[in-house]
Amino acid sequence: MSVRDCLDRLVKQRKISRVTAQQADALWRRYQNKFSLDLPPAQADAAAALQTAREMLQSTRRKKNAVAMQVKRQTAVEREQMSHPWGPAAGGMAILTRDIYRLGGENVDTRAQALREVLFSKFNAGIEAYKSTMAGLKQNAAGARNLVRELFEVDSGDAVAKAAAKGWQDATEWGSKYVQSAGKIFEEMENWRMPQFWSADRVRRFGMGDAFQADVLNAVAAGGLKVFDKEAQEFATNPARIRVLVAKAARDIITEAGSAPAFSKEMRTFHFPQGEVGFKAFDALQTKYGAGNDIIGTLTGHLGAMAREAALVDVLGPQHAATAAMLAKNARHWERLGKQGQGRVRPARMLGLESGSAIDRTYAVLSGKANGVENTFWGGIMGGARSLLTASSLGSAVIPATIGDSVTALLAARYNGMEGGKVLARTVELLTGENPQAQEDAARLLVTGHAMSDHAIATRRYTDQLAAPELLRKISDTVVRASGLNAWTEGIKKAFSLEMMAFVARQRGIAYGALEAPFKSFLDRYRISPAEWDQLRARPTFDFRGAKFFDTSTAVDDPVVRKLYEGVLQERALAVLEPDARVRAFTTGGVRSGSLLGEVARSLSMFQSFSMTMITTHMMALAIKDGVAGNRALNNALFYTLHLPPARRSCRRARCCRARIRSI
Repeated sequence: MSVRDCLDRLVKQRKISRVTAQQADALWRRYQNKFSLDLPPAQADAAAALQTAREMLQSTRRKKNAVAMQVKRQTAVEREQMSHPWGPAAGGMAILTRDIYRLGGENVDTRAQALREVLFSKFNAGIEAYKSTMAGLKQNAAGARNLVRELFEVDSGDAVAKAAAKGWQDATEWGSKYVQSAGKIFEEMENWRMPQFWSADRVRRFGMGDAFQADVLNAVAAGGLKVFDKEAQEFATNPARIRVLVAKAARDIITEAGSAPAFSKEMRTFHFPQGEVGFKAFDALQTKYGAGNDIIGTLTGHLGAMAREAALVDVLGPQHAATAAMLAKNARHWERLGKQGQGRVRPARMLGLESGSAIDRTYAVLSGKANGVENTFWGGIMGGARSLLTASSLGSAVIPATIGDSVTALLAARYNGMEGGKVLARTVELLTGENPQAQEDAARLLVTGHAMSDHAIATRRYTDQLAAPELLRKISDTVVRASGLNAWTEGIKKAFSLEMMAFVARQRGIAYGALEAPFKSFLDRYRISPAEWDQLRARPTFDFRGAKFFDTSTAVDDPVVRKLYEGVLQERALAVLEPDARVRAFTTGGVRSGSLLGEVARSLSMFQSFSMTMITTHMMALAIKDGVAGNRALNNALFYTLHLPPARRSCRRARCCRARIRSI
């Protein structure tokens, strides 16, 4: 009995559905084609049938696990939302991003930061070796290309590239296992090596995709590319069918652009086989129609997308869109009915930062739906104009930025019982005495310093695009780097994280009851119980540059360590202000650029993200908290008198501009 006959029989007996039978048949044909390359026909059929049976069984188990994880996470999230003392709207937002009422708890935004640091730490060798220098104008493109060679199992003879390729493989493998353990179901690529990014502008420019299609078909003919037929669930071999699939792919790229989402449920259309021929085809097509020389930017961007998707699945469940819709629905229901005692003046609600609609917008930002371009023409024109305004407004921004970040770092340190002077001293040390070993040790502690995307590279990325918005974005980014803003921001962020971990290590000998009020408040804020503090105290420290630090390397594997580490990340957000998902949802409208609403929101809020971040962090904390290191009046006076000196007021627009760059 053939496999198809067997499947038909199972369908008639109602043991499986017709859809399941079609999936099994497509999977069997795919494996049959694969095994027939090395085995006789009969053995290939049998091996394919056995592998199909195994995979269908695993698929059933994964689906059951995904349902269980979804129910568990959705129930926990709804309970957390409804128990928030400021209401379900505030509770829903606190699950998606940092709670402006400083009540702690896990959230998607912070979890994504933590997971991104884990992924970046595993790929740290590649990031450090190939990151752009000279204010983003120089990059080791040849070395990065050797990295791709190694990923295609082509010996480049480059030891650095080998280490970087190993780090990339470790990072992506870890990310895949992590998101699968959280219940995510996706189709792992049999020949998956690195993300494919296709530029809609590039594909459209060459004859509305005609040249792209011709180049792809040439690569197929040369054996460097296979085209996967998603409908038939097998690699296409018929030339006419291949042309149809390539034409469809070109249309999709022009209209949708970008790259496939992380952990996509669908197999890719273009598959490049391992070896020299696959590498050459991939390199040629990506150079002409994709990421160009910005290989590291593409890789780190993909790791960031992996972290965001993993965080959404981890916190909201495998069907995170359904959970986010539930959060918004609960918030809207509460808004319509109202609750006794909730009629207080709510600045966050008045500004549109706390509502059912705000939940929708914030989820759109976190899930990536607000990214990309709706209309490339208008998106390019308006984006280019904003880039020019950004570059022209940043002349002396490094001075007020240094003062402002120093003051907020001092306040955040003081709030947690730390010595602010040590944070600033460590910042200077990191900026002036950095070395490869220090970078490696810091990466082990999940302090990579790569929170901002390293996307500025040589303007020669595309020689025929020198007058396009791509160049304008690079100009604004280069201005930021050349002014020293980027170095100072990353330096003080790393310094605060490291100093807080050192501070935690110094508290290890103190029982919970004997801790000073500021640090005890930190533990309470992030729901670390006395018993959990005893667990953290028992953990070994990490020696780094002659000092002891709390070891956060197991932050993702150990839930208690993760609580502490994510608490450090959230406190760092007060030390160095950066727009979170709540603020980005406000400045983007939660929609793509190039759309009417998206362009209006981005243009009107261009210089407002810093002020909005200030409102949702320090100003909100000072307004609702007495503080543990002084009274409310003293904290307010210290903040407003030190943070807005005359020189800073005159440069406020430039500082806001820097914040805008962070949110783009």
